[in-house]
Amino acid sequence: MGNTDGVNNGDQAETIEKAIKNFRSQCWKEHVPILEDGVIVQEKCKHCDDVISARRGARTNALRTHLKRCRKRTRAFRIVEDLSTMLRSPCGSSLKDWSSDPDVSRQELMWMILAYWGSLLVHII
Repeated sequence: MGNTDGVNNGDQAETIEKAIKNFRSQCWKEHVPILEDGVIVQEKCKHCDDVISARRGARTNALRTHLKRCRKRTRAFRIVEDLSTMLRSPCGSSLKDWSSDPDVSRQELMWMILAYWGSLLVHII
């Protein structure tokens, strides 16, 4: 049974990919298509989980309208904007392209621990 479910999920992902392949609007990236017989019939918002009807000819417009009104999406963007204006580098520019790297963090933490224990050993000896 487990293999069948994996195959179905793979088939569904492939079907979804084919269905939205020709859609150029960025709003499709913020929705999950709901398929029925290989045809998109509804969309689910990734932010608020609202289901939007996806009638042919009005799909993208309905999705854009929902994204403009989606409170959870607006709230998330406001939080990100507030954080980006609060975070400043030492030279005063905003840290817009900042990203976290766990390997670098681990390396820096290791050096910090070694420096701390090294200073303790100097005081003990």
